[in-house]
Amino acid sequence: MSMKKISLLLILLSTCSCSLHTASPSVYPTGIIFPLVKTQEVNYKGKILSPMRREKNHLYFSTVPGYVYCVDSEKAQVIWTYQVPVSLKSPTYLGKENLYFVGSSNTLYCIDRQGQFVWKKKFDQTITSPLTVDSRKVYLGTEKGQFFALKGKDGRVLWKYRAGGALRTQSVVTTDKVIFGCDNGSLYFLSLNGKFLGKDELKEKTAPTLKKEDEILYFGTEGEHIYSYHLKKRRVRWEVELGSPSYTPPVIKGKRLFFLCWNGVLYCLNKNSGSILWWNTVPARSHYRLEVVEDKIVVTSLSSRLLSFDIKTGKETGYFEFPQEIKSNPLWKAPWLMVNLYLDQREQGKLWFLEKLVKVSLSASKEPPGHLGEPVVFSAKGTGFFRAQYRFRLTRYGKLPFGWNHFILFKDKEKQIVQDWSEKTSWEWVPEKEGYYKIQVEVKDEKERAETEMNYFIEMEKPGVSLQASQEPPVWIGDEIVFQAKSIALQAPQYEFYLTPLIEMRLGWMGYVFMPQEEENLVQKKSEKNSWKWIPQEEGLYSIRVKVVGEEGKAEETIGLAVEKKEPQVELSASSKSPQELGVKVKFTAQATGFQKPVYEFYLTPLVRVTWRWGGFLFLPYRKEKQVWKSSQKNSWQWVPPEEGAYLIEVKVKEKEIQAEARSLFLIKSE
Repeated sequence: MSMKKISLLLILLSTCSCSLHTASPSVYPTGIIFPLVKTQEVNYKGKILSPMRREKNHLYFSTVPGYVYCVDSEKAQVIWTYQVPVSLKSPTYLGKENLYFVGSSNTLYCIDRQGQFVWKKKFDQTITSPLTVDSRKVYLGTEKGQFFALKGKDGRVLWKYRAGGALRTQSVVTTDKVIFGCDNGSLYFLSLNGKFLGKDELKEKTAPTLKKEDEILYFGTEGEHIYSYHLKKRRVRWEVELGSPSYTPPVIKGKRLFFLCWNGVLYCLNKNSGSILWWNTVPARSHYRLEVVEDKIVVTSLSSRLLSFDIKTGKETGYFEFPQEIKSNPLWKAPWLMVNLYLDQREQGKLWFLEKLVKVSLSASKEPPGHLGEPVVFSAKGTGFFRAQYRFRLTRYGKLPFGWNHFILFKDKEKQIVQDWSEKTSWEWVPEKEGYYKIQVEVKDEKERAETEMNYFIEMEKPGVSLQASQEPPVWIGDEIVFQAKSIALQAPQYEFYLTPLIEMRLGWMGYVFMPQEEENLVQKKSEKNSWKWIPQEEGLYSIRVKVVGEEGKAEETIGLAVEKKEPQVELSASSKSPQELGVKVKFTAQATGFQKPVYEFYLTPLVRVTWRWGGFLFLPYRKEKQVWKSSQKNSWQWVPPEEGAYLIEVKVKEKEIQAEARSLFLIKSE
């Protein structure tokens, strides 16, 4: 037997009654496949035995306490409930006419599509395999290796066959044979009458679920392998080692084969060659069926998060976070994606209906009003579409006066398609005429359609100018200030700057008013230069005005400014903190403000410490102060202390009649 074996080594983390009510939209984060919102909820008793199954518009599932439910997936309501006196240990299986499920007493139950009892059959062996139901028969296996074929109509045993180990896999039925796996590592082949046709030794236990497509069988094993088996040729086509067993049914989409392994890794394989196309992780281990929705594959695990992956790339495309742990496979039946939760405290299950949220929003790059000649970009965002197409329309409205200070709008021209159907989600508009407009966007895909609109008005921008100072008030004498003007809606602007001293006058109870102290002074003649630099020499109040003239008109702007005289002061700092080590150089630096060209003098005075009887003390000079640095523009002095003690260091700053002083106490200690 020829075999192609592909090995992949990955280190990964192992990861009662029913009631119906309409729920408010979910507050949990959304973003899977397309955004989802919770719209309906069906409550039922007990924990679901996954998977739930769908046939047309009906959902069927069973729960551990012994209930079987049929739910209308279009109306989101329970149609009927069937209860047995024992707990259940299998999901509900669908036959052509009837439903089948297994109770904890190893009893196989059969009910019809209306929820009425048909028959039951008790076995003296533990039923360990999933059921397989075809048009007329029911197949199952037991822990002792007994394989049964029963008549679906009445439960009568048609034939049985004993294999060489426990049977835990679901059987596959073809036109001429039945295939199932065994715990002894063999794949068995029987005729439809129960005749032994042979077996193939795999040396590993097969996983509970098999997947057949044409003449190819796909399945996983307890030995962490995935097999592709040709049924007619009775040989393995390829084998892949994935590092963990898979207990979920394989899913086929086109040329891709999907397996969710027990260590929480989702694999995408080429079904023809077995090569791994991509893999990605899920939050926890899982034994739930996968679901394909459009071009995404949806995964649930033993966690509260439902995930979606792009089928082609494996990239995570979104998620939906539930308030409790998920307890079933996801099931898609347009317009809903359905998932089950379970409330342990109430022993109650919940079937959530998550509806595809379809909408489109429209936004503008600039808040109205817009202005002539200024581009505006309108951006649309479609939600819930698959490969969406967008179309933009524009309608202009006229304005008709109505009564006092009111008006009505009328359609000036028909809707104009300004950007036809394409994948482009934005449209840039350069308005050429003022007025009121309506911008509409339509979005569609093969199944969905939505549209929205927004109003926008365009006005002719009036000529104007803004004026700003480079420094916030108060401004000090001698500071350099730059006044910057910016014209609005003016072509080829020319600027003039004016300066006017102001005087403050009291007007009784009305407060204060500022009047020109002298005539307005032109400080910068008309030119293209839109800034003026000023260094104030006197304190007071001033108005600064700019006039601008352009081809479209003229404008002006005035701002007020207070100029103050900064009080002279000086700060003294040392290169090291007091007390200082004897013989270590210390640098004293003075920083003067309020001076133009200050001159510095440094003085040194030795001090003596005098202690009072009640514990206090003070420092007194015991030598006359000594000037250690004569008048100079240098603002620092370096000193090496000759002996320990306390010293007073002073700096005096002078400029003409302006003077400031600062002093610092400095202690010198011996080594």
